[in-house]
Amino acid sequence: MMQKTLLFATILLFMIGCGGDEEEATVEEPSLVGSWVIESLNGETLDEFAASILSQDGIETRATQKDYVFVADSSWYANLGFQGEIDLGSGLSFTIGVTFALKGNYTVSGSRLSSVLEEVNVTLEPRNLWELIGVTGEAIEQALRGYIFSAENETWSLLGNTLTLTDDEGGKTVLIK
Repeated sequence: MMQKTLLFATILLFMIGCGGDEEEATVEEPSLVGSWVIESLNGETLDEFAASILSQDGIETRATQKDYVFVADSSWYANLGFQGEIDLGSGLSFTIGVTFALKGNYTVSGSRLSSVLEEVNVTLEPRNLWELIGVTGEAIEQALRGYIFSAENETWSLLGNTLTLTDDEGGKTVLIK
């Protein structure tokens, strides 16, 4: 009887001792941190958005850059670029472009994302052509600040590699990782 009790106690100790070495499963919280590509703004692709910015007859537009990065230090930056091809007829055309380099900070509280635009840099190509038609980078920057990239309070949801930001008016920005 003593041997059976000793054997049972040894097996029990062995089972308890071995059970402690297992790694605990951890659930990783969804994160905004990383590089994203802007898929759409308020239901429009960036090519459609570009067309609405440069919406003049004879200008074919396209998005050339659409990068958005959330950094672990609570900063973010985005690079957006658009080009327009202006057809002058008779086989003549020229290309104009505008690039936005945006920087800011963000905070996350549950499903709420608050972001603040800190810096905007606008590059116009060719600069002298834009100046000739009376458009400056500063004017575009002011319009941009008032149009879409001011302080934002949004909800965010992550489904696979798709991040959806929804503002309080229901506008959606969709980003793909």
